[in-house]
Amino acid sequence: MPLVLESSTSSNPAIALLEVESLILDRKDGPAALSAAAKFQSSPDRTPQQRVQIGLYTAEAQLLTGAPADARAPLEALAKEFPGNRRVTERLAALQ
Repeated sequence: MPLVLESSTSSNPAIALLEVESLILDRKDGPAALSAAAKFQSSPDRTPQQRVQIGLYTAEAQLLTGAPADARAPLEALAKEFPGNRRVTERLAALQ
């Protein structure tokens, strides 16, 4: 049985990222994942790795909502901010 995290108000970034990941992978709940991702993104003190991860999760959540065109926006922003990031480049290419 997959681990499904209940909605949290944790200020721990690792737990917040796991919550978004669980909403995407376990529950397949794009709208809830987008909501959780937006809360995570609103903090200005995110590390580059966290910004990349939440951007990738946001794109996946957009795909779950049936909006592939909207999934490109966070990936394109990440590609500009982190031009050498292989994960971002590969995910963006996969949407083409």
